[in-house]
Amino acid sequence: MQDEEEMVDVVDENNEVVGKSSRKEAHVRGHIHRALSVLILNSKGQILLQKRSANKSVHPLAWDLSTSEHLLSGESYEEAGVRSVKEELGVEASVITATEATLQRREYQVGGKTVYENEIVLMLRAEHEGPFKVDPAEVHSAEFFTVEEIEKKIRDKEEFTIWFLDEWENVKKITSVREAK
Repeated sequence: MQDEEEMVDVVDENNEVVGKSSRKEAHVRGHIHRALSVLILNSKGQILLQKRSANKSVHPLAWDLSTSEHLLSGESYEEAGVRSVKEELGVEASVITATEATLQRREYQVGGKTVYENEIVLMLRAEHEGPFKVDPAEVHSAEFFTVEEIEKKIRDKEEFTIWFLDEWENVKKITSVREAK
């Protein structure tokens, strides 16, 4: 799989580059590396969620943030955010930082193998009304929802990615700050 061979920067807990590895190796060996999410809001304050492609090895057909991405070696968070929106949703959008970067650690099984996600994650925000031209290899569909509609989906036990659920409180804070302006 091509994505697995992408080169990422290995960083320390202070987000300083200490080396490089393939994305696959970072997940097998537990190297800390950089990742991001982009939260896209429309003019009504609704949040764009994507339903992941059925072809994804992790959380196929689960609801996720607007986009999630690993940073390629040498890439800034902003560059990766713009790239992510273009690749997954087929649109150009400017991104701004929405949260501080945090170290997130997860461990789970895929195909009988342990995946170690040790990532310094930053959430970015963008505004776009759509329409979107999703990449079917990455995204099944993309729809705007209100906070209340998403909370109902969570209560109804619809499937969401682990990282979406980890970030949900931050997402609500970002949307409430935007509404207050």
